[in-house]
Amino acid sequence: MSKTLFKGFFLFLFLGFLALECTLTADTDAATGGAGSSSITRPPLKASEEQYRAPPPIAPRGPAAKTLVIPSFTRPGIIGLIGGAWVGTDHLYGLTHNVGLIGEIIKPNTLTLTITEQSLEKRVEDIFSKGGIVPEFKPTAGDPLPLFHIIVMFIQIPDGVGAYCAGRLFESVKLDRVNLNNKVYFQAITWEDQSLVIASAEQIQEKVDSAVDEIATNFLNRYRFYLNLKVQNETPQ
Repeated sequence: MSKTLFKGFFLFLFLGFLALECTLTADTDAATGGAGSSSITRPPLKASEEQYRAPPPIAPRGPAAKTLVIPSFTRPGIIGLIGGAWVGTDHLYGLTHNVGLIGEIIKPNTLTLTITEQSLEKRVEDIFSKGGIVPEFKPTAGDPLPLFHIIVMFIQIPDGVGAYCAGRLFESVKLDRVNLNNKVYFQAITWEDQSLVIASAEQIQEKVDSAVDEIATNFLNRYRFYLNLKVQNETPQ
């Protein structure tokens, strides 16, 4: 009786071993493509650093991107790409001799000065008149431009006064992005000169007068330059 039980128990173990062997072999063949090897190679318990390293970036294809050339001329006027760089200049060619004139002063209420907007206009008018510019609005229908705007901004500082002076020419311009109705005009600054002066309260008016004279003279000189150029181009050879 005991021998029969022992043989049954042994047969049971033997059949279980065969079943386990067959299962491991089938799993291995499926993983290895049917190579028939009964050995099982386990993956490492901890992945190495190489397995998680990001793939190298893919280089962009197509033509190389063009280098952006940033304009360095930051004044009103015209710009052009010359020699791989943007260059610019003012352009007063064909400007009419009738140029309206307005003076403006901006200052704190606590600052008392003898300089006025009328005195600013008078200084600029005297300089313009000597060079052929009539400081009056053009006597024609349409927009009131061109206009020369002389502006001075004062600010009080310790032991003195600071003044920002600017002369700006406004003209009527056309922009592709704007469609305006009749009798509506787009004005833009086409010429500008600036100056910053600092002086004591007793000397600030003298410094401002000098700065305004210089700005008006610079504008007159550029106007005369382009006027002479226009005369030369229109003179028969």
